Amino acid sequence: MAAFLCFIIFLTTLGNSLLILLIFTQRSLRNTSNYFLVSLFMSDLMVGLVVMPPAMLNELYGKWVLDDVFCCIWYSFDVMCCSASILNLCVISLDRYLLIISPLKYKLRMTSCRALGLILATWTLAALASFLPIEMGWHDPDFELQSSNLTSMSEEKQCRLLVSLPYALIASCLTFFLPSAAISFTYCRILLAARKQAVQVASLTTNVPNMSEDHVQVSANPHNCQPVTHICDLCKL
Repeated sequence: MAAFLCFIIFLTTLGNSLLILLIFTQRSLRNTSNYFLVSLFMSDLMVGLVVMPPAMLNELYGKWVLDDVFCCIWYSFDVMCCSASILNLCVISLDRYLLIISPLKYKLRMTSCRALGLILATWTLAALASFLPIEMGWHDPDFELQSSNLTSMSEEKQCRLLVSLPYALIASCLTFFLPSAAISFTYCRILLAARKQAVQVASLTTNVPNMSEDHVQVSANPHNCQPVTHICDLCKL
């Protein structure tokens, strides 16, 4: 089990690191659209580096073996990375939507500064939905009585995230339901736009053979009108 979990962590870390390195090293890949991909890969990389190793230890030992203070920090990183990953997917779908709907105006609308601003807003919202309420104790239904997520069961420490209903509804709406709805809407619009463009391309390809056939018929007898012109000239004389 330990070897399998270590392999999953290694594969997650290596894969996302190679993707980030590939975008930074290849000049052709350093464009505005790939900024959002780097942000997505970074969130998944943080999951492999920060979230998965303590989860592996907790799974192997059956209890929380790390420091008590690190419990809230670990859960905050867990919520932040997962929220950032979903929000990055939402921003990527918005970027693709703008690129498909108005490709000529895309570079004017999605500049590097705006892309970095969207990435900063994504990580800020993810951090506010994780670190702020968890560190302040707003997530805990009885935070006035329970100052920590670290509870003791059978003299074995367990790190569990206890959340209140208002926090669960607000956090899930901001970091899951609303981004999921936005992703579904943008990709549906992208699908409709792609089908419309496919129909237009198909109509153009069917008109091209007809135009070429007419051109062949005209070019087969390029002097069709000359005899009639000569007759009219003789009549005038």
